[in-house]
Amino acid sequence: MTEVDHRCAVLGKPIAHSLSPVLHNAAYRALGLDSWSYGRHEVGETELEDFLESLDSSWAGLSLTMPLKKTIQPYGVPCNAWAKELKVANTAVFDWSGANDKNAAIPAIRLYNTDVKGIELAFEHSYRARGMRMYSGQDGEAEIDIQPGKEEEKPQTAVELAWQHRHLGFGGLHRDAPHWTCHRRGTPSR
Repeated sequence: MTEVDHRCAVLGKPIAHSLSPVLHNAAYRALGLDSWSYGRHEVGETELEDFLESLDSSWAGLSLTMPLKKTIQPYGVPCNAWAKELKVANTAVFDWSGANDKNAAIPAIRLYNTDVKGIELAFEHSYRARGMRMYSGQDGEAEIDIQPGKEEEKPQTAVELAWQHRHLGFGGLHRDAPHWTCHRRGTPSR
């Protein structure tokens, strides 16, 4: 059996219902990350600092549910636009070589909000399943191509969809097909 030297977990209260450990551990196995493990811990707002202090350097990061997405803010540095703008983070990545300004017993923490991108990916997957395409535009726009997509371009799993997004991007727009542009404020235009 491989020794676990990279730990991650989802925190929340309640948290027993979370499927995150099942999904993350399946992805770790599929990617050959045998030394990684993902669990769940029931932690409330008043318990967060004690939990963070209890961690050792085998911990790589955390996923956070509400209200911990807000509670974690003083302990870390928002590192992407959504974490900065919304002042909530669902992902905390530990840097054990850095110091934490709030508490020396806690590593430096980089905070990210992946919820917005996750919602975008879910919409794209839904549109692809229905033979439509959605593309990321500028300034939070999403463009939806009403033409049927190619069967071979449909991702088969969430892991494949995430990989495709990270490594291939959403691709360019098909200007030869009618599409809707949905602006961030929700005002569709044609």
